[in-house]
Amino acid sequence: MRRVVRPPSCGACKRGAAGQTGRRLWKSAEVDHRVPLFRVWSEHRHLPWAKLLDFWGLPNLQVINRDVHAAKCVVEARDRRAGRSIETELG
Repeated sequence: MRRVVRPPSCGACKRGAAGQTGRRLWKSAEVDHRVPLFRVWSEHRHLPWAKLLDFWGLPNLQVINRDVHAAKCVVEARDRRAGRSIETELG
């Protein structure tokens, strides 16, 4: 039997529900960064290195279902692309 490890800081995960939707987790659930790492560098760059490292660890992780994760990735990619085109126009 395969065991799913869930971040201890996620109260919803302890109840067997996904953090993004509140729905029950599937066996195919995935671990995701709450704050996407591309946003960490662009929005939190001023923080000390030790604080930046928190974004790579448990405080910034959540367990979500694969379909929700895929949809979240699409939105994040769109945001990242929009940010780059704004930088290109301004630069």
